Amino acid sequence: MRHYPHSRAARLAVYGLLLSQEKRDGGTQDGTPDWPSCDRIGLKLLKLQLGVDLSDPHSTRRGQYKVPAGIEIARIKALAGPLEMPRGYSEQLASYCDEYRNTDRLPRTDYAKLTAKPSDTFRMFPAKCRRALGYASPDAKLVFWALWDQYEDKTARANGILVASTDWLSQKTRVFNRNRISSAVLELEVRGLVRVKRGRGGNGVSYVNNFLLTAFPDCLGNPPTADYERQGLPQSKSVANDPDTIALEEREISARFNSRIEAQMAIVRYTRNVRPKRDSTT
Repeated sequence: MRHYPHSRAARLAVYGLLLSQEKRDGGTQDGTPDWPSCDRIGLKLLKLQLGVDLSDPHSTRRGQYKVPAGIEIARIKALAGPLEMPRGYSEQLASYCDEYRNTDRLPRTDYAKLTAKPSDTFRMFPAKCRRALGYASPDAKLVFWALWDQYEDKTARANGILVASTDWLSQKTRVFNRNRISSAVLELEVRGLVRVKRGRGGNGVSYVNNFLLTAFPDCLGNPPTADYERQGLPQSKSVANDPDTIALEEREISARFNSRIEAQMAIVRYTRNVRPKRDSTT
């Protein structure tokens, strides 16, 4: 496996070599590289491998969020429709999660509350939960099954305090790409299948995210939140008798539904990554 330099000094050194080589090969008179004459595919690979924005010598951050253009944001908002941000933990459950990090003890909740049957048709999951999960992407399904596997291992007593880091999800799902894992978690949030209590990183005390499966009661015995019901599920209104026609219409309906989910994911990602700029006069 080839390793690429990720430190700031190493990336700037590589970028300086690129600039000097481009200048020798024939850049512009002011010394800046003539990017249209370069190999665009090679530049794109270098940008992904080194984490450097080659169009801006001052940009040295890895994985920097790309802000969409204003027209693109307007188009995404029109496609997303009415949007409610993914809901977080209740105050009671959030405070217990903070306590659980120190004690590591599960709450003594009546097991009958944790295994109470939902109001709709029940097999292993509520019917609407199965339908909502059926429209999800393969990566989102794998992440959901990994969380559900941990939920079953702890005999339904840890819903809301399920601990899952990105590395753990990668090992369970065999998806060794952090961007795909984070996108799958965001998709589950937008679809209302999970709630996430964000952890924190840094050099001090750090901890991973906690997850709540909304189709089941939480560890404190509170009823399921069933956030997937507020998203709505596509309903086929076909009156055709031909099975092929019905299947085609259902595929079109599900495609429009998933397009709306993807647009909502883009809006949530934009809201979380872009902070409002402070007034320069203040």
